[in-house]
Amino acid sequence: MRYSIRPLPVFRTLYPSRSALTYLVDGRSGWGTSYMFYIEGPSKNIIVDASPSAEQVRELLPPGFSAEPLASFEDALANVGLKPKDVDILILTHLHQDHALNADKFTKAEVYVQEDEFKFARSPHIFWSATYAGVNIDSLSKMKLRLIRGEHQLEGSIKLILTPGHTPGTQSIVVETSAGKAVIVGFCSIKENFEPPENMKARGIEVIPPGLFLDFEKAYDSALKVKRTAKLIIPCHENDLPKRIP
Repeated sequence: MRYSIRPLPVFRTLYPSRSALTYLVDGRSGWGTSYMFYIEGPSKNIIVDASPSAEQVRELLPPGFSAEPLASFEDALANVGLKPKDVDILILTHLHQDHALNADKFTKAEVYVQEDEFKFARSPHIFWSATYAGVNIDSLSKMKLRLIRGEHQLEGSIKLILTPGHTPGTQSIVVETSAGKAVIVGFCSIKENFEPPENMKARGIEVIPPGLFLDFEKAYDSALKVKRTAKLIIPCHENDLPKRIP
C-alpha cells in the first residue's frame, strides 16, 4: 500500500544560529519551518505532529528566537479538508512544544508516542523543561494514548522507527510512496543534516546531528539510520518542502 505525504506549514522560527539545527556547523542566523504532515491513504486520516501557531509558541521561545505565522493550526488542517475531530491517528515525533502543543485537540485520534519520550516529558531535566512547556501531559494520558517501545508497524506500509538523541524517545515515520521509501524525520533537522560539507565527508562524517540533543552519539547514529533507511528524506524543519511530496 502506497501513501502520499502533504506538508502543512504552520509557522517559521528565526534561529539566532543555525547550529541549533546542525551541530557546530553554520553560526549564521536562519529560518526553520514547523510543519504538521498529512499522510494520505485509502482509509484512515493520519497526521504527524500537532504544531502550535506562531502566537502560541512565541512566549515559549528562548531569547533571540522569534516566530512568524504561516497558517493557523485550524487552517493548516483545512488545507487538506480536515478538522481535528476527523483525524484517526496522530503520531507525535516527540513532545517538544513545537511538535505537540496542540495534541489535546485531536480528541478522537489514537495518539502514538514512544514510552521513553512520555516518561521524560512528565519530568524533564531542568535545562530542557522549557522545551516541553505548555504540552498537557495529563490530558494526553487521558486520550487514546498508544505508548510504544522502539519500532512499530502502524498500518499498511507505515512504520515508526526509534531515532533518539535529540530527545530520549524521538521517532521518525517510514512511508512507502510512489517515489519510493520516504522518512519523515522526527528530530529537528534540515537538509544539511544529511548533506555535510565536503571537508566533513573527507573525514568520514556522513551526517550532522541536530544542534540540540540529550545524547550526541545517539543523535548522530539516528541521523545516519535515517539516511540509510530511505530514498526520500523529509527533514521536519526544512523551509522549502514542496506542497505535495509523492
